[in-house]
Amino acid sequence: AERAGEACREAQSGMEGLQKVLQKLRGDRDAFAAKKDELEAQLKQLKASAREELATTVGAWERRYESLQADAAAAAMELDLNEKAVYQRDLEVKRLHESHALLTQRLGKRSQEYQELLAHSKDRLR
Repeated sequence: AERAGEACREAQSGMEGLQKVLQKLRGDRDAFAAKKDELEAQLKQLKASAREELATTVGAWERRYESLQADAAAAAMELDLNEKAVYQRDLEVKRLHESHALLTQRLGKRSQEYQELLAHSKDRLR
């Protein structure tokens, strides 16, 4: 009976120890679950923040790209206008050269006519 009582007390003591360990494990499990929930919430917040920052950055780059496209289109139009103006000026220079050549030719003829008229007039005066 004494042995049985001692065995019963040891079993009771062992059972209490196991209950304490089990209680501690449950507390640890609850603490780990809370920490897991906290970390998941932080991760969710970080993901949302990263998505927002990425969207902002992408939006800024898209606006910059559109601005650069508009600048490039304006520069292309200006270049086209400049090329047309250069072409028109080239035509004008060509016309001026042709006109100059014609006037030079006419001047040469008039000068020759004048020289002939002058020679003829000198002959008549003699």
